[in-house]
Amino acid sequence: MDFRINASQRLSRTVRALVWVVALSLITGLAPWMTLDRAVIRAQDSLQASTIVATSLRVGAGRDYAIIMTLPEKTALILEARDDEAQWVLVHTLTQPSQRGWIQIEGITPDHKPEAASLAVSSELVITSAPPNAFARYAAQITPENESLLRSLVEQGRANGLNPTFFTKVGDCNVGEDWFLDFYKNGRGFNLGIHTRLQRVLDYYAVDSFLPKSEAQEGGFSTANILDPTWADPAVCTSSESPLACELRVSRPALVIIQVGFIDATHGVGVTQYTKNLNLIVDQVMETGAIPILATNPVNLNVADHARALNNSIRVTAQKRGLPLIDLATAVDLLPNHGMTRDGKHLNPADYFVRADFRQFMDGLTIWNYLAMESLYNMLPLLESAP
Repeated sequence: MDFRINASQRLSRTVRALVWVVALSLITGLAPWMTLDRAVIRAQDSLQASTIVATSLRVGAGRDYAIIMTLPEKTALILEARDDEAQWVLVHTLTQPSQRGWIQIEGITPDHKPEAASLAVSSELVITSAPPNAFARYAAQITPENESLLRSLVEQGRANGLNPTFFTKVGDCNVGEDWFLDFYKNGRGFNLGIHTRLQRVLDYYAVDSFLPKSEAQEGGFSTANILDPTWADPAVCTSSESPLACELRVSRPALVIIQVGFIDATHGVGVTQYTKNLNLIVDQVMETGAIPILATNPVNLNVADHARALNNSIRVTAQKRGLPLIDLATAVDLLPNHGMTRDGKHLNPADYFVRADFRQFMDGLTIWNYLAMESLYNMLPLLESAP
């Protein structure tokens, strides 16, 4: 079949481009001649289509991939590529190129389907960024530098029988059940505000990920405690298991949020010993095929310099090993008193924290919950697309 564009088709595309130029000028307030050349050239050089119904824009070419957003009916599109079976097309919207992802070819205008079949083949995953606000940048991300490692861990985890919908927590009271991701306990409410897409985190991950206390989490735990069988619960763990080894065996999580070091800083554990312990924790998690998500600790303001040195060790470890990082410490630095209570030892409002309300980011615990939810959301493309 000949997909060359004849003169009438070129004229049709140019007319469509002119219509869009006028529309864009009305929206942006720019005079039509200020955008004419760019719009016409883009229209002539790119394959275009539009949605025939409201259509899901996805991370990858298939229904198993995460939904980025829903495009309304008659959304104008630029077609970039197709999958190897010509069933899905990679697109971005004409008016907002950042709205980009995969849609089923059946969802675009019928007269453009033959043109879509002539596109280059791609298997790209569209990794969406967090929403633009002051804190989202500090959530864990999938990046070009860590994607290969994380994907291999997911495959290893599946082979080892890990539960892809279960995550767990490793650390001290800052990852405790009373104020961290405790959205289901005793009907405790939450409000996602404008971040409604985070509902997918609650829908995807098992409820038990949010509720039960992890065997590797306890108020007062240091890195050494987590690795020491002495501190394991004998009712659940074997005599030779550390709290960490016990939790990994019992829960079989696909993701592990690791935030530990607040107690190490308080007790003056040296950077070298702390870094060694942290890497041992990471090693044990990765051996199972689970993805470790490291998180910096809120800074104990009574030992601030040492606490910041340990946090820097966490950042360096994440960078060297290619691991996702939640930089909570930097995020809460934007708040009064660094997001801490007056005693400088707890994220505010500490025991007065009632519910996660993402309509405001005025306290440390709200930001901690938000960053954790963003990070879990950002990992969904890997977990949902794994075979």
